[in-house]
Amino acid sequence: MKQVDIFGNEIPLEQMEPKPLENQGGRITLKTWFRNNYGFQNGLYCKNCKYFKNKKGHYKCEKMSTSNSRDTDIRKNDIGCCLYERKN
Repeated sequence: MKQVDIFGNEIPLEQMEPKPLENQGGRITLKTWFRNNYGFQNGLYCKNCKYFKNKKGHYKCEKMSTSNSRDTDIRKNDIGCCLYERKN
């Protein structure tokens, strides 16, 4: 069984985890919202994705945001989302 994302890509359900951050409590951050909407792909890490960028010591995802706010920082070893594309 597959799920279609908003870009029309089909993703096998076994590669997606249920929304693990959904009941985090407190305010919902952009990072939490983004991951709840796009899911995860097990075995893939943000640091290997072409959208992963280092902006002056702060790691960012071009798909999520490239603002200068620390609220949009990601970690190198975060599990890749379903928009993941391997670096060339």
